[in-house]
Amino acid sequence: MVSVESRTENLEADVIKLQSREKVQAGVIEDLMTKVEDLENRGRRNNLRFLGIAEGVEGSDPKGYIINLLKSSMPELQTWELEREVQRAHRFPLTLPKQSPKENQYPRAILVCFGNFLLREAIYDLARPTSKKEYQGNKFFVRPDFAHTTVERRWSLRRRRLHNVEIDSDSDSEEGINPNRMDQLLLRNTLVCHILTLLSSVRGPWSFIYYQASIHSLSFGRDYMGRRSLLWQFSDNLKEAICLTSVKALCSESENQWKEVPASGIFRVDLEESVSSKAVTLHRYPWRLKYAESDTKFMINEETMTYGTKDSAYQVSPFDVPDRITGRAGLKELEALNPSRPWNFIEINITGEELKEMREEHIRHLVLPLCTGLADSIGCAVWFASRGIGINTNHGEPHLYTSVAKVVLTGIGADEQLAGYSWHRPSTPDLWTNALIEELSMELGRISSRNLGRDDRVIGDHGKEART
Repeated sequence: MVSVESRTENLEADVIKLQSREKVQAGVIEDLMTKVEDLENRGRRNNLRFLGIAEGVEGSDPKGYIINLLKSSMPELQTWELEREVQRAHRFPLTLPKQSPKENQYPRAILVCFGNFLLREAIYDLARPTSKKEYQGNKFFVRPDFAHTTVERRWSLRRRRLHNVEIDSDSDSEEGINPNRMDQLLLRNTLVCHILTLLSSVRGPWSFIYYQASIHSLSFGRDYMGRRSLLWQFSDNLKEAICLTSVKALCSESENQWKEVPASGIFRVDLEESVSSKAVTLHRYPWRLKYAESDTKFMINEETMTYGTKDSAYQVSPFDVPDRITGRAGLKELEALNPSRPWNFIEINITGEELKEMREEHIRHLVLPLCTGLADSIGCAVWFASRGIGINTNHGEPHLYTSVAKVVLTGIGADEQLAGYSWHRPSTPDLWTNALIEELSMELGRISSRNLGRDDRVIGDHGKEART
């Protein structure tokens, strides 16, 4: 019996050693594969692939065909000795499929090797601004030549959605844009006017930062209401002249320098101009409002969460603050509207000690750059409410409950749009219309910097989506 146990222990030790050795070898193999891929790409650095050229038009001299193509479609290369610099050219793959190709089958690429890397870069730069060039009736593309594994990895990135699934195309526009193609259209358009037209047709909450390498331009902005967070910071150091982020860094020392990006339009920075002038010049393209009738849709969340901090002034319960009482009244209205639906009323009771701890560890840097007492108070309430950990009091005995909801409906902006505050009621009826319109316009104009950006950062800290 002892001998069997000893052998079993020895076998387990051997298995552990083999597993450890396998992990080490797997890491070595991965490093070797990465080096092989890098060496292969370095060997292809002088190559370009010409795509879209019909089969057979090059005859028996593909090199001469490419030389004539370059001279005709790119007159900027006339200073280069193309006959000497174009070293090789052939179709890739070398052989056609066994079955005869169909007339509409996409032709094979022509792989061209250049003797000078600078010429290769010049051709690629000339071909990149436009999607297609033409020679003898053949429209062609120019693409770099990468290893197969690199191409697969690049395609896997292109197939991912780069946009927020909440955005949608403008139904009022003549050319509705499929949101699934938003990233493709954005990357394809290089002109500023095209990008502005594209973004103006998008509905829903969004913020973006878009760098265009072809024209050395940086564009960024938020939707008209500013429902997604975007902060900026400026510095006298040219290398860090402008910094953009959705949330201020926790360890950042320059807290007071971060500001909300105004939701007043799209901003653009010409980086070449900034380098030459040693200053950042912001070009702003303001929003233009278009009013249109549309159907209003209402969404009802299945969970109602109320937040309260301990206050000994209330006799019934230390957590029965006015918002908790209002929340219960709202729950009764929801139950009356839809009695067959189960509603969860989550009471989130936070002690002063926990509030102080979470404010210092998480909430304070999320609320910044806002630093008022009201912003801090609302930020704390929204953070604990969106965390969704509390007591469910609506089904039997009260019990601990953790919400699994991924979307938080905040209701922010309702008072600003529907005149829900007490100061929206002027004492003089004659001044009601003009004063109210002026007040609501002012409050809606600053809601992106006072409310929506903060709530997006606070709710997003839990990996949840803020919707207003």
